[in-house]
Amino acid sequence: MIYEYYDADGDIESHETIVEWLVWSGVEFTHTGLRVKTLSSSYTLKDETWTCEITPHDDYVYGETVRATVTVTIDNSVPTVSDYYVTPTMPTTEDTLIANYDYADLDNEIENGTRIMWYRNDEHIPELDDKVMVDKNYTKKGQTWHFRIQPRDGFEFGEMAQTEKVTVQNGAPSAMNLTITPRFPLGDDTLKASYLYSDPDGDNESTPEIRWYRNGLMQAFYNDMTEVESTATEKGDLWYFTLRVFDGIDYSDELDSHYIVVENSKPVLVTLSPAPGNLIINETESKEFVADAYDPDGDLLLFKWRLDKSSVGDTEYYLFETDYDSKGSYLLNLTIQDVGKNSFTLFYNWQITVNNLNRKPEIHIEEPLVKNPRVKEDSTIKFQISVDELDTDDRIDITWYLDDVEIPDEDTKTLNFRATHANIGEREIKVEVTDSYSTVEYTWNLTVEEQTEELGPLGIEWDVWGILLEIIVLLSTGILAFIGYRRLSKKKGALKVYMDELEDISKLKEKDPEKYETRLNELEERINTEFREGKMEDLHFLMLQELIGTKRGEVRRATVSKKFRSLPKGIADNLEEMLKDDKITKEEYMSFVATMQKSKTLTPYERKELSKLVSKWEVEDTGTSADDALAEKIKARDKVELAEWEDEDEEMDEE
Repeated sequence: MIYEYYDADGDIESHETIVEWLVWSGVEFTHTGLRVKTLSSSYTLKDETWTCEITPHDDYVYGETVRATVTVTIDNSVPTVSDYYVTPTMPTTEDTLIANYDYADLDNEIENGTRIMWYRNDEHIPELDDKVMVDKNYTKKGQTWHFRIQPRDGFEFGEMAQTEKVTVQNGAPSAMNLTITPRFPLGDDTLKASYLYSDPDGDNESTPEIRWYRNGLMQAFYNDMTEVESTATEKGDLWYFTLRVFDGIDYSDELDSHYIVVENSKPVLVTLSPAPGNLIINETESKEFVADAYDPDGDLLLFKWRLDKSSVGDTEYYLFETDYDSKGSYLLNLTIQDVGKNSFTLFYNWQITVNNLNRKPEIHIEEPLVKNPRVKEDSTIKFQISVDELDTDDRIDITWYLDDVEIPDEDTKTLNFRATHANIGEREIKVEVTDSYSTVEYTWNLTVEEQTEELGPLGIEWDVWGILLEIIVLLSTGILAFIGYRRLSKKKGALKVYMDELEDISKLKEKDPEKYETRLNELEERINTEFREGKMEDLHFLMLQELIGTKRGEVRRATVSKKFRSLPKGIADNLEEMLKDDKITKEEYMSFVATMQKSKTLTPYERKELSKLVSKWEVEDTGTSADDALAEKIKARDKVELAEWEDEDEEMDEE
C-alpha cells in the first residue's frame, strides 16, 4: 500500500496508523480484518479485487478514514518446477530413463501443458517431446541424456529449467539355457557345455568363467573350458558346471547348469574283419573273422560266435572252415557284451554262401611210366590210365589225341597204339579227361623209330640202353646233390632255411600277433641251439638275431597300439624307449611302473593291462654286456666245432 501522509500541525505519523484491507464480495467491499501495510500473496486468490482503507494517527488522535481511490484485481501467477533430475542417475541400456521434478503453482492450479524436451548427446529428440519416460530402445552405452522442462498451469508457462546430464553405462551380459550334452553321457563321451549369450550393448562375448564340478568337487584343470574329456569321467560320476559370462567389462551373475550322471559305456568296436554282410566263398576255402574291441569303463568283454544258432567260439577270433561237402548257406552271428550293470550288447551278422567246388578228376599213369617212351614202327605200345573222380555224380569223358588230332572211337582208359611207317619221328600222345566242369590232360612224347636189327651191348636194344643210362644219370645226380646239400646245410644253407621260415612267420603279424610272437620265440631258440653247437656261422647268427629283435619290437608296438588308443605323454615316451631294444633293464621296468602309478589319467583297467603286458617282457638284470654274451656263445660253439668237422669228414669218406 502506498499513500501520502499530511498533518496540519506538522506532527509526524504515528505507528498506530491503521491500514485495513477490503475484498470485493460481488456486491460490495467487505472488511477482511487484515491490518497490514503489505498484504501477503497467501491471502489473495486469482481474480479477487482488493482495496484498502487508511486511518492516520499523529500520536495524539486518529484522522479521517480514507478509502483508496484504486482497486487491484489479482492476476494469474506462473507455475514453477524444482528438484528436477533424470533417474537412474547411472543408467545402463537396460534401464528406462525417467524425468523427475516437483511442480508448484501459487494459484494452486493443477499442472496442464508442461513442456518436456529430451536431449541425446545435446541433440534434441523431437519424438520424445513431453514424454516423462524414455524407453531403453532409444539408449546406447556411452550416450549422454538430459531434459529441459517448462511448467504450465493451463494458462501460462513458467521459466525453463534444465537437468544435469547422465551417461549411459555398460550393461552386464546375461546367459540362459545352460546345457550339458550329451544329456545321458556314456563313459567314452566328451562332456560339452553350451548356453545362449546376450548383451544389451551388443558387445561380443569374452572368455567366460566356467567351473566344472565332479561329485561336488571343483575340477580346476577344466576351468574356463567348454569341454571335459572322456578320460576324466567314470561311470557313476555326477557332473555340472557354473557360468558367468563376460563382455570385456562386466560379468553376469553366476548361473548353474543341470546335473548329469555318467552312464555305462558301450563297448567300442575298433575293427571287424571282414565287414558284416554277405560273403561268398567256395568249398575247401576258409575265412578268418577277427573282432578288435575294448570297453571305455574297463569292463570285461564277452565274445560269443554262433553259426546257425550253435555256439562255435568265445574269443576275439573265429575261423570258418569248409570242405568239399560244405555247399550251402550259413548265418554267422557275433555278440560283444560288457559285464556289469546296464550292460550293452553289440550285434553283428554275416550271411555266408558256400559255393560248390568241382573236384577235378585225377589221372594216374599206369603205362608207360616214362614221359618219353620209344616204339619201333609196326609195333604196338599200350597207353593206360586210371581215373579218380571225387564228385561221383559227374560224367567222365576220355579222349585220346595223336599230335592234337582226336583218335576216333577211343574213349576208354586204354589206348593200344600201333606205330606205322608214317608215324616215324617225334609224336605226342595226349589223353584228355573231362567231367561236367573241368578238363585234365596228360601228354607223352613218343618217339617212333624205324625198324632195324642193330642191338646194343649185351644184345640189348639201344632204346633200352637209353632208358638204363637215363636212370643211372638220375641216380648219380641225386646222390651228388644229397652229399652237397648235407655239407651246405651244415654251413650256409641254414641261413636260407631260417630266412624262409621267418618270412612265413611274418604273415601272422597282422591277423594273429600272439601266435606270431610264439613262433618267433621258437625260431630264436632253434637258432641259438645251432649256434651253440657250431652249426651256424657268426655272421649268419648275428643277422638272424637282429632280424628277430626287429620283428619282436614290431609286434610289441602293434600289441600296445592295439590295446591302448591314447596314453599320457610320459608313459608313451617311456614305453617307446623300452621298445627300442630286444630286452628291457630292471631300471627301465621300475621307472615305467613308477610313472604309470603316478598317472591320474589312466583307468584302473589300463593300469592293470599295462602291468600285465610289461611283466611278460624279459627283464635283463645282469652285468654281462651284449658283446660278452656273444663271445660266450661263440666260445661254446668252438668247443664242438672241431669234432663236428671230423665227423663230417668221416661221413664223406664213407659216402
